[in-house]
Amino acid sequence: MDDASLKAIFRAEEKDSLGFLGSQLSADRGQAMDYYFQRPFGNEVEGRSQVVTSDVSDTVDWILPSLLRIFTSGPEVVRFDPTGPEDEEAAQQATDYINHVFHTENPGFLILHAWFKDALLQKNGMVKVWYDDSVNVNVQNYPKLEEADALLLAKDPETDIISRTENDDGTIGLSIRKSKESGRSRVEGVPPEEFLISRDAKTIDEARFVGHRRKRMASDLIAEGYKRGLIDGIPGDDDAMAQGQERTSRSRYNEDDTIASTMDKATRQITVTEGYLRVDYDDDGVAELRMVTMAGEVVLENEPVDVVPFADLTPIPMSHRW
Repeated sequence: MDDASLKAIFRAEEKDSLGFLGSQLSADRGQAMDYYFQRPFGNEVEGRSQVVTSDVSDTVDWILPSLLRIFTSGPEVVRFDPTGPEDEEAAQQATDYINHVFHTENPGFLILHAWFKDALLQKNGMVKVWYDDSVNVNVQNYPKLEEADALLLAKDPETDIISRTENDDGTIGLSIRKSKESGRSRVEGVPPEEFLISRDAKTIDEARFVGHRRKRMASDLIAEGYKRGLIDGIPGDDDAMAQGQERTSRSRYNEDDTIASTMDKATRQITVTEGYLRVDYDDDGVAELRMVTMAGEVVLENEPVDVVPFADLTPIPMSHRW
């Protein structure tokens, strides 16, 4: 299969998925958010009651603490049970490590709070799990350093010297750029309007297409290892995602009405869809699971994978339907 065919299949699956802009699911979720914030219905008649009850927010906010208490009242959000005496030590190590990753390396309480609240209010809650190996870059200024200290900084393999000045008192002024790989497991809640899934899906694992469509800064994409020349050639976002009813309804104080400056190419917003697509890319007659990441008409990634990194939660499951 050539790249043109892959792009066509990918965009067709994306536009036909549940949760894409303009779908009924998106409208229902936006309406639920309006109910939560007690917004007027828009059909009020002058001289008659303007009261909007708070049933939705009262119910969601009443049950949420009880759900959180189940998972946060103790030190373990998950526990591995051994299947035999020889597994006890490994099971305890796995338990300690996963709880450390969830609660210390990631904001476990806030992840659970967002996950449960999205499920209660907007039908489904989603979280994403991945290993983050992006590079963090920050600039540090040292106006007065001794020669020995300046030499140590210069020898650091993670440091690039931007500028060096000799001070009158014999000290050295350095401006450096430090680049460091984060290298850690990440767990993060996914806003419902950013999550896409095939309309006929029964589960995430069996779906023909699952996607994460979101805005990204050009700088973040370059930090993740994509070539700068490739990212610079992708036009900035047309702000289409900000027009979705779900996102608009969540913006209680119209925060999305402002238009961010796109004069700085590094901070301009680009809509990126990371999709997990079942497609016969190698023409062997069997559809394999591939991760395809697209920005505009550019394929940033296309590689086989063995898992879809999303977990979902719903308070009222429907049989044979996601």
